[in-house]
Amino acid sequence: MQSFSYFIRNENYFWTLEEDGDVIAVRGGDTIAYSEFVIRILEDLADQGLPPFGSLLLAITATNHPANDLIRQVETFIRRSVMGETQGDVENRLKVLDETVRFLDLLASLPVKYTTGKVRVQLFQLLFADCHGKLSKNSSRQIISGINQLKDTGNQKVLRTLSGEDRFGDINIYEEFRCIALLGRKFPDTKAIVDKLAGIPEIEEKVLEEDDNILDPGDFIGSLMDHPTGFPVGALIRSLWSGMSIPIHHSLPGTQPMGGFSDLSNKGDLDKLLISEFAGDDWMFLSRLANNEALYLHREIPPGADQQERVILVDVTLKSWGTPKVLAYAILLAIAKHPKTDIHCTAYAVGNELYPVAVDTVDDVIQSIQLVDGALHPAAGLTKFFGRSPRGRVEVFFIAPEDSMRHPAVQKVISDHYSNFKYWVTVSQEGKILFYRNQHKGRKLIQQLTLSLDKLWEQGKGRRRAEPVDNEEPGQDKLRVPILFPPPRSAKKMFISDDSDLFAVTKERNLLCSRHGDMALNGWELVLEEVQAGASLFAMGPKENGKQLFLYFRTHNRELTIFRLDTGESKSVIFDEWKPSPFADFFYTSGRFHYMRDGSIWAFDFQDELLCSKFDLRPGHVFADRYHHLQDEAIKSKAGLSLTLSVLKNIHNIYINQQGNLVFNKHELVLSKAGHIQLLSAARE
Repeated sequence: MQSFSYFIRNENYFWTLEEDGDVIAVRGGDTIAYSEFVIRILEDLADQGLPPFGSLLLAITATNHPANDLIRQVETFIRRSVMGETQGDVENRLKVLDETVRFLDLLASLPVKYTTGKVRVQLFQLLFADCHGKLSKNSSRQIISGINQLKDTGNQKVLRTLSGEDRFGDINIYEEFRCIALLGRKFPDTKAIVDKLAGIPEIEEKVLEEDDNILDPGDFIGSLMDHPTGFPVGALIRSLWSGMSIPIHHSLPGTQPMGGFSDLSNKGDLDKLLISEFAGDDWMFLSRLANNEALYLHREIPPGADQQERVILVDVTLKSWGTPKVLAYAILLAIAKHPKTDIHCTAYAVGNELYPVAVDTVDDVIQSIQLVDGALHPAAGLTKFFGRSPRGRVEVFFIAPEDSMRHPAVQKVISDHYSNFKYWVTVSQEGKILFYRNQHKGRKLIQQLTLSLDKLWEQGKGRRRAEPVDNEEPGQDKLRVPILFPPPRSAKKMFISDDSDLFAVTKERNLLCSRHGDMALNGWELVLEEVQAGASLFAMGPKENGKQLFLYFRTHNRELTIFRLDTGESKSVIFDEWKPSPFADFFYTSGRFHYMRDGSIWAFDFQDELLCSKFDLRPGHVFADRYHHLQDEAIKSKAGLSLTLSVLKNIHNIYINQQGNLVFNKHELVLSKAGHIQLLSAARE
């Protein structure tokens, strides 16, 4: 996009240049801003894509102090210009103007701290981040580059040099004013803007520091389920809480009897004798004492605190990979994170080594779940654990698949340290869980659970958040290598995007892309399979922040569809007014798709709905220049392609023979002594 087409102005529009281009003002009214200030704002917004220039001036107008008089001046001037037009839909223009003025008044009512200094720039970045009519990043950088080139030559009258003249018309209303009007739907009140801009408001009440890190168990499980790695584990925990019979408290009898009486006994201290024992004569009393027939009162004994600790050992060796490990971690969290437990838990993953496992936060749990060991059994890790000689009262849980539990090496470790184990838990691929307890030096089955894994995971999907979670460390590069295809030899249609990438729709209805610039690859990337059958006209928008729009049009039923490649979302509209035109193709510019014919331009905007608007096409319009520029770029890109390739066809078998050569059907690739690769008939094997 050329710079002068961005800074377009005319005698019937609301802004003009004064003081030899140093000042931007309302035509016949007050100053909007200094040109140097506006250029600085443009530089701050260029990285996310520039909004229409008139839209930015309107936002600056509404955030000036005072702003109400300036807004009224703009409204009066534009209303007079619209009413003076004899062509076009005056009613729709006035409707857009009214919506724009309402949002400008809303901006003017913001607190002063949000419309001054750096926060004002942040406000503009928020408003225009994904606005209507936003330019691509590539076009925005070209405009800023043009400004900087003029400055480098010593020309400080940048806006005066770059601004062009045009007539007032639909493009001013439907591009620049509609951009502000649509922001009113996104931000209906000042609270919506302030919440987005300022984030969470400060909490006036004092919050105790120790409470900041306390996470409710329900919230912890919910956060775990929101993560794709933690979801299979988190979805099982509540079911385990409801069915598992592992004690959640420990209590020991106290040493001081107190409270009421709980029982009668024939043993006890003399001060606990029933009063009725003294009712008989002395010989009867002595006889009952000698024969243990006297009755004593037995007082209640309150429980005392037990400082016992639980250590949970989880098998992460080969036989536990997959569902058994998921079940093991679900049991670990169900025991350690039970909402009523008061027992301190420590966890270890065991394999060839002993790995401490943290379960305090969701991130800790995710890292622990990803821990695996390539050993066949966890005997070595168990030996290292007991070699540390755990002190105090320790209750050891060992969770492993039945196959690991039966391994001779593991059985030997269990036998050597049998008294140290309190519980053994076995898990299976089918969701079967067996709980064993060390009781009277024997292994007793105390509970058997069978979880319906598929059902629980399916139910959990209903509350899982849709957005992906990125758990990679900051600064860690992601390796994404696309599968590349050779250039299409018989493409159904080739066209170019607004950021100069070349696209092709093949006869197999595949959409391929040849990237341009820094993203250029030595081949064609498969972008979309199964393009809609019957589509004959195509256009592509630029790729910005992973978002890219693809338009295709079916002439037989006049159905126009815009498809969002990153999410798969599509919206369609019937374009009844389409007819063949000298401007044969749709094209993308200024944040929308366009089609031109017979002095009219139709614009298609991908918003909550697919919006279609129509305005006049005058001779010499900048969109016509933009269309021809895109067509020339497409011709140059096609001319630079090499479609002549030597390929192997009718390949049915590919393998490596005993000589280490790659064989295709009956021919093999052979490296000659001279260093040449030859395709020769393969020897029979």
